[in-house]
Formats: sequence, structure tokens, C-alpha cells
Amino acid sequence: DSWRAAWPEALAVWSKFTRLRDPSLCASRIDADEALRIGLVNAVAEPGELDACAAGLAAAIEANGPLAVRAAKEAIDLYDAGADDQALARHIARERALYLERVLPSSDRLEALAAFRDKRKPVYRGE
Repeated sequence: DSWRAAWPEALAVWSKFTRLRDPSLCASRIDADEALRIGLVNAVAEPGELDACAAGLAAAIEANGPLAVRAAKEAIDLYDAGADDQALARHIARERALYLERVLPSSDRLEALAAFRDKRKPVYRGE
């Protein structure tokens, strides 16, 4: 049952590694647009705009609840290219536990829901 629920996450992980195989195995050079297309990078900045692009990403992350960001970072770190089906299932179970143990019972989650309801920006306290 947990495997069926985790299928979208597993597909996303496998898909990303599959798209990265050709450039890696063939030692082929790819330009920034191709790197963006295959998911090797999340964004491409014009020359001289890298700092502004990075600052925008940092601001977007900072705007989220710190508990949720930490749980998401830990969950992302669980995945690795060599994971077999059993390891992937364990990682997905741990990701779910991170949400259930850290984010779901937090005051920050309740603040996020209240802010959404009240159509205002949330004020997170990391609790």
C-alpha cells in the first residue's frame, strides 16, 4: 500500500536519474538550457544576475516554515542514485514520518493554515 502511495515520488526520482545518464555516461557537454530542460539545474541566470537569482531563491525558502524546510531538506537528502526498491521504500517511509512527527503537530503548521484562511502572510516561529 505504501508503495502505491509513493509511486509519484519514486517516478520523479527514477526519471531524474534516467535523464542524467546520457550526459554523464557519454561525457557530453550540455549548455545551460539543456541542463535546465533535463532537470540538472533548477534555474539559469543571465551573466551578472546570479546573485539576484540566488537571493530570490533564498527569500522564497526563508518565507516557509523552518520546521517544514528542515524536514524537506532531510527528506531530499535521503534519496541517492544507488537506491534499490527496498531502500527507496524506506526513504519514502522516513519522509512520511518526518512530516507526521515534525510538521503536522507543529504550531507553524497551524499558523500556515490560519494565515491561508485569513489571506495574510504567515509568521513562523520554528515551533
